[in-house]
Amino acid sequence: MKPGLRLKLFLFTLALIFTTDVAVGIYLEVALRGWVTGEIENELVRHARSAAETAQLVEEPDSIAAMDRLADRLGQEIEKRVTFIASDGRVLGDSSLEPEEVVRVENHGNRPEVLDAKLKGAGFARRFSSTVRADMLYAAVPFAGRHGLGVARVEVSLARVEDIAWELRLIFLAAGGLGLVVAMLIAGAGAHLLTRALRELLHHARRLSRGVLPVPSTSDGDKDEIAGLADSFQRLTDELDAVMESLALERQRLATVLEEMSEPVIALDRERRITLANRGLQRLLHLVESPVGLSIDVLFPDGEVSELTSRCLLEEGTHTLQFDLPGGDGRRMAAAISCRQRSHGCVMVLHDITEFHRWEEMRRRFVADASHELRNPVCVILANSELLMDGMEPASDERRLMEAVQRNATRMSRIITDLLDLSRLDAGAPELHLEPLDAMEKVERAFTFVENAARDKNIRLIAEGNAPPLLADRDAFFRILINLLENAIKYTPAGGRVTARCHVEGEMVLLEVEDNGPGVEPQHRERLFVRFYRVDRGRSREMGGSGLGLAIVKGLAESMGGRVGMRPADPRGSIFWVALPAAPEGMEPPDEA
Repeated sequence: MKPGLRLKLFLFTLALIFTTDVAVGIYLEVALRGWVTGEIENELVRHARSAAETAQLVEEPDSIAAMDRLADRLGQEIEKRVTFIASDGRVLGDSSLEPEEVVRVENHGNRPEVLDAKLKGAGFARRFSSTVRADMLYAAVPFAGRHGLGVARVEVSLARVEDIAWELRLIFLAAGGLGLVVAMLIAGAGAHLLTRALRELLHHARRLSRGVLPVPSTSDGDKDEIAGLADSFQRLTDELDAVMESLALERQRLATVLEEMSEPVIALDRERRITLANRGLQRLLHLVESPVGLSIDVLFPDGEVSELTSRCLLEEGTHTLQFDLPGGDGRRMAAAISCRQRSHGCVMVLHDITEFHRWEEMRRRFVADASHELRNPVCVILANSELLMDGMEPASDERRLMEAVQRNATRMSRIITDLLDLSRLDAGAPELHLEPLDAMEKVERAFTFVENAARDKNIRLIAEGNAPPLLADRDAFFRILINLLENAIKYTPAGGRVTARCHVEGEMVLLEVEDNGPGVEPQHRERLFVRFYRVDRGRSREMGGSGLGLAIVKGLAESMGGRVGMRPADPRGSIFWVALPAAPEGMEPPDEA
């Protein structure tokens, strides 16, 4: 079981006080030990000076018997060991030894305290005494002897210092223990008082987590930090209550909208499990129970739906798909799937486009059939007009009328050809055979097909650039070139120029057809590749344009994995471009027959 806040505060306060007591105790012990040692050293110096003054009054200062008696009397009075040392280092008297023992004591002339006393006037030393078998503290001062400076030394056992230190430790321990007990009582009371308000806040937070609102605030008289926390908690609770009410209202509105929608709506999580589905989906699939919790693959085993939902979860954005509804009833559905990374899922909306698909299919068939049926009569009109024109006078009215018939029949033939091409693209046919092609070689060949139209308007055809082989269908790419060149020649004034160039752009080969005509105004540029769209309808009819050439270019390019576009030329004119994939390295264009 983890300790509570009150126990943590109590233990922290206790540890803080204990650490402080220990640190203060150690400091005081070290300081008092130094002070006691200093006081003992001062006392020893005073006793040593008294002994030195007394030694100068002895009539026979070199007599061991006299000096030893003096050392004994002084040592008995001050309760410390007193030693007299002659100027040559001989021990003359010692309060802890008998006269016959003093004679056998080793020479003390090289002792540190003796040397310091003669040089500095006072000497101190701490060491183990081999005479008394104990650690001693020595203080020595010089005195004037008959043959030079003697030394009076007073010493005391360091055991006394240790006894005083232990007494200090006991005092500190007793005081620290008493203080610790008092601190424990104070820390316990303080922890209880500090955590009481926090426990109240915790109680209210638990009630809030169970949905019990509102939380009562603390009294107005308590204005400390915890009271401020309680007030903030109260404001947060009020705001949360308002947000929850707003979310509940929005959720109710959303549920109402979803349930009333005729279009099926499905929400998926990151594992592609259904988290939300409206009744429109149940009606569409004839489901008895809600599919929430099931995988999307259970409802739509078609691989296209599974693949698209998986891709949408990886790529943020909106994706669309058309598929046949499982069950074999022939219904056609359009799915719009939107995914946002922050939502951790995606939403799919289904639309029943069966009728629209049926009408679109009928329209494509009608266009294809009508175009096919119109082609033969138009070809007959063209052939007959040419035959009739051969027998007419060049300047006759009949020839002029027949030329008008031939011109309009030619225009109708082009429109029919374009409509057939578009119907084939819409139907997904014909199949394209992608192979490596030399773009510049195809440009030169296309120039031969449009050189008559360019010569009539005195327009120069220019080929520039060099690019590696591109990957495309031969007939489709040639049709793209012809359409772009005819479009450029058509809208380039007499005496102008049309330039076709190729170059590499990343992994694509870019084909550009540039003219120096009047150009295209900005509001028309985005719709140039839309079917039947013409910038100047009157001028397009005059030139025989149908508005389908650029739409065919776009359809053919996209079917080969490319893209198209247009940008203005500098200083005037237009540049229509087509980007197609470059052929893989090592693939060479086939030899032309």
